[in-house]
Amino acid sequence: MKLLRLLPCLLALSLLGAEPKKPDYDSQYVLGPDSQEKAGVPKGVVTDYDLADSKTFPGYGRKWSLYVPKQYDPSKEAALMVFQDGPGYANRTGAWRVPVVFDNLIAQKKMPVTIALFIAPGFTPDPKNPNGKDKKGKALGKSNRSFEYDSVTDLYVKFLLEEMIPLAESKGVKFSKDPARRAIAGASSGVSAPSTPRGIALMLSARSSRPSAASPISAASSAKAPKRAAISTPR
Repeated sequence: MKLLRLLPCLLALSLLGAEPKKPDYDSQYVLGPDSQEKAGVPKGVVTDYDLADSKTFPGYGRKWSLYVPKQYDPSKEAALMVFQDGPGYANRTGAWRVPVVFDNLIAQKKMPVTIALFIAPGFTPDPKNPNGKDKKGKALGKSNRSFEYDSVTDLYVKFLLEEMIPLAESKGVKFSKDPARRAIAGASSGVSAPSTPRGIALMLSARSSRPSAASPISAASSAKAPKRAAISTPR
């Protein structure tokens, strides 16, 4: 009988000690129809490349990719959109699915024929264990991401205009020189950190320091709030 009387107290104590369920902020974000592959829509091709080293950021190689839409005509200049932290955007089944979105929007003629240039931050492997990975499967080494994205200089702009864009064009594609047909996108330090304007200044520098280089900007923040932003594509 005494045990029965204690049960409500024990239950209350157990509830007080229970960890509250964390809210799932991302559950409200559902991928729209343009983020889904559709039958009959021509699929562009994503080709992956490796840059062994950089003139602008010596000692740091990186992975990069090109998305070329099916409708691209090599005799004509295409619009260009550059993505920082490129691999995440290039994934057809990831959170952003840029190739899928571009396939759909280009097929619907809601955006011009646009080539996407996906660029990863610079990285140098651990010289003592160049193929090593940590417990989470992340490659051992030093990332140059913060220096490239958070330094408010024209170095990254120079890297894009003098290294990466010419390198991409060497693969047999042509980009429009019209600023309205060039765009740039990123998240977090790739464009704007919520607690500092450094990322925003970086992306604006791609326009202000070289005003003829790029026009539309797409930004996604990385505060504790949900990480989502609409993509502003070339016009």
